[in-house]
Amino acid sequence: MALSIPVERIERQAREADPRRAVLTALLFVPFALGWLARRAWMGLVYLWSAVVAGWQEAARPHVVEGGSDE
Repeated sequence: MALSIPVERIERQAREADPRRAVLTALLFVPFALGWLARRAWMGLVYLWSAVVAGWQEAARPHVVEGGSDE
């Protein structure tokens, strides 16, 4: 089984590459990554807060024990 490497196509694509676009992509990655991390952190905090509220509400509900009286 022979492996053919498309050298001509790779060379053509390399010549068409624009260094300005590469620099712009690198510069825009930082704010994108910061926004992504901020959103993940926010969703984590909201999820934890919702769990606390649900636990608080569950603890506040009256529970019936086997004897039929409320705790």
